[in-house]
Amino acid sequence: MTEYRRRHSFLDRVERVYRLEADRIIEVRPQKRIEIGYDEIVEFRLCHLPTTEKPNRYMTTIKNRKGECIQFDNMHYRAKGGLEERSQAYRDFVEPLVAELRERQPDLLVRSGGARWYYALRMAEGLGLGLAVIIGILFIPMADGWLSVVGALKVLAVLAIVPLAARWIIKIKPKLYPILNLPARVLPHEAQPA
Repeated sequence: MTEYRRRHSFLDRVERVYRLEADRIIEVRPQKRIEIGYDEIVEFRLCHLPTTEKPNRYMTTIKNRKGECIQFDNMHYRAKGGLEERSQAYRDFVEPLVAELRERQPDLLVRSGGARWYYALRMAEGLGLGLAVIIGILFIPMADGWLSVVGALKVLAVLAIVPLAARWIIKIKPKLYPILNLPARVLPHEAQPA
């Protein structure tokens, strides 16, 4: 039996416990217990979803046919403003889960990246902001002298940001991978020996 513990936020008074047993994964909360059999899993998501507070956040989501969901990441809330990264413990928990699913459901597809709605929202946001910047650069009148140089610098700055934005959009794009051929980027890197 493999076990992983974490506290999601200051609202959780005790740690949530996740257990891998012979035929199921179990999440134990103070008021709730969710059990999902390995053969019942219909959606399995492994992804890197960083946030401002959690720049190295990796998340796992498991759903069954009934719509029950178990979701956990590699971050642990210790105290106010204090998050602890538990990447090695997370990896040690997820790797046996992946191995079990490879054995039981070799045709299972693993989702990676953000949800489709999140991706569409970010695309619309990026396109809208980009369009607003381009309109601002092209249609704001500029006088001769330094202002024309500033306008040219603005255009160069926008052109420099485009490849970065494209890389970010490609990174969060939802993808499907066969469980037998997972890319390394869906799990945190292994801890280096000291």
